[in-house]
Amino acid sequence: MSKEINERFIEIFEGLEKSGVIKSRLEAATNLGYKPQAFSEILKLRTNVSTELLQKFCRYYKQDPIYILMGDNFQFYVDKMPSNDLVVDILKTKDDKMLEMARKIFELEHQVEKLKKDNHRTPYDIAAEP
Repeated sequence: MSKEINERFIEIFEGLEKSGVIKSRLEAATNLGYKPQAFSEILKLRTNVSTELLQKFCRYYKQDPIYILMGDNFQFYVDKMPSNDLVVDILKTKDDKMLEMARKIFELEHQVEKLKKDNHRTPYDIAAEP
């Protein structure tokens, strides 16, 4: 691989580190099935990144291999990687809304039943209610 490919790989990797997607270099190496020392050599530009590692990296971190390989169409996809807190918040909000909707459905069903009963009553029945 060329020096430019290695530099673009490192650029994307460091961007993901700064954004918090990659918590540590050790974790990244482990996630990608790479030995931490060998991974460190790549990040120090002492060893070239392999196509196998690029493939695993792009799949795992959902990055665009075209930019790394060709240098075109730069796409930094941090926004597509929600944090766990964001996912939990989204699920909690969804659950809260579903619970609220279930309550409203119950109330509406109760009102419909009451209206059905009211529809069958005579004015005398309505006037006689306490």
